[in-house]
Amino acid sequence: MQLLKYPLTARNLLLTQNSNNLEITFEGVVHEKVILQNFAVEKLDNLSAVGNILFNGPITISDSFDILKANSTQSTIFNKNTVTFLNDLKNNINGFDNLADVINGQG
Repeated sequence: MQLLKYPLTARNLLLTQNSNNLEITFEGVVHEKVILQNFAVEKLDNLSAVGNILFNGPITISDSFDILKANSTQSTIFNKNTVTFLNDLKNNINGFDNLADVINGQG
């Protein structure tokens, strides 16, 4: 999926699991929604080699966000300067010092 409008970025990405469908919206942007039918949020990833979303600006897909698996209890995010989406558990997770980490809750 290629997103051409500003400010559709990983930093304002919002993911909502609505029954079997994943709704993709963006904070501060109205009237923009993508619905992935029969798609679990855990399956969405943006690895450089097999990414799902090319955000506005970059010309190649980068690992700009991570999603914790439903049963994950890890205490540190995966990567520096990325957006991390938590699961529905009681998460206690830390970002990295002095970096541009964004941590979003799901539940």
